[in-house]
Amino acid sequence: MIPALFARNERRVFRLALDDGRPCAVVMVAALNVSDIRPSALDGARLRRGDELGAFGLGSTAVVLLPPGPIGFPE
Repeated sequence: MIPALFARNERRVFRLALDDGRPCAVVMVAALNVSDIRPSALDGARLRRGDELGAFGLGSTAVVLLPPGPIGFPE
């Protein structure tokens, strides 16, 4: 285990809203000294379902934070 691993890596936070208006977030975390994050969406951009938020130079982690309660996904 590496203490404070996610605190030392490059991060980019995307604050979003679900279709019903509830807030959610996607946190892209790039591995320290391994990767970078290239955001595709500019601050304040309006995105549609399926639009790209960003990309990693090399793979890493995306953390999705959702509000309590059921989330409806399209079929």
